[in-house]
Amino acid sequence: GKTDNTSNGDLYSDDDFCQSEIDRDRYWFEKGYRGLTNSKKLHESREYIKSFIYNEIVNNKIDSSRIAIGGFSQGAALALYTELTFEYKLGCSFVLSGFLPSDITTFNNTIKNRVNLRTSIFISYGGREDKKYIDEIESVIEDVLKFNSIPHVYKKYDALAHVMSFAELIDFLFMIDPRFIKAKLQEGKQMQNIQTYTQILLLTVTTGLHMPGILEDWSHLIKHGEHYYKNLKNYQDFKYQLQKLSEDIDSRNKIRNYPFESFNPKYIECSTSV
Repeated sequence: GKTDNTSNGDLYSDDDFCQSEIDRDRYWFEKGYRGLTNSKKLHESREYIKSFIYNEIVNNKIDSSRIAIGGFSQGAALALYTELTFEYKLGCSFVLSGFLPSDITTFNNTIKNRVNLRTSIFISYGGREDKKYIDEIESVIEDVLKFNSIPHVYKKYDALAHVMSFAELIDFLFMIDPRFIKAKLQEGKQMQNIQTYTQILLLTVTTGLHMPGILEDWSHLIKHGEHYYKNLKNYQDFKYQLQKLSEDIDSRNKIRNYPFESFNPKYIECSTSV
């Protein structure tokens, strides 16, 4: 979680995060694992998250039961709190290294007869997290999820500290539907092995990020050897031609009704292979 200048405790120092006044207003809990003295901010944050879900339901006509909510650490705590107090049926949620930002007894009374008491939850944490944090997470599992008979899957990843992992995301997808990230069709099979799913997830994550542009400096990849300077010049000539092509396309686009950018080098990214 993040802190503000009024916090007391020792989870992080105030220098750990660069915050503006606007940012500070969005943080609803203070330092420490249960230093949740500002319930007003918690409720404001929940309403903010709910507004996104309402938008999908009302404006985009999305069935609420197809919507998942989740997060990590503070985000996981807010996701858990929002889902179990939400008035519409949601699809599922994932709570990665999250806690309950509320007194357990009060919360159990609050969620009685709520519509999402039968909504599946994936909850996970690392075995190398702070002992107090693990105790809180396990308390949520025992005293909230099991106590209220909420369907859930929980996993402890012994090697993890307070970080996310691909394994958690894969296990969450398997909880939803083992066929969710099916990679290829095979007669008589509905799902693939764990290696295939891992490869697809890695490919999805890496290609979902901004890739290096073709006009960035790639000269460091040229092998230093007998032909280094010749190869460097060839690379520089090639890059120069790309830059000129980009300028030519920009010039032509000024007189086009609809700019054509598909082959403009300044927008071409280099691919990623797994």
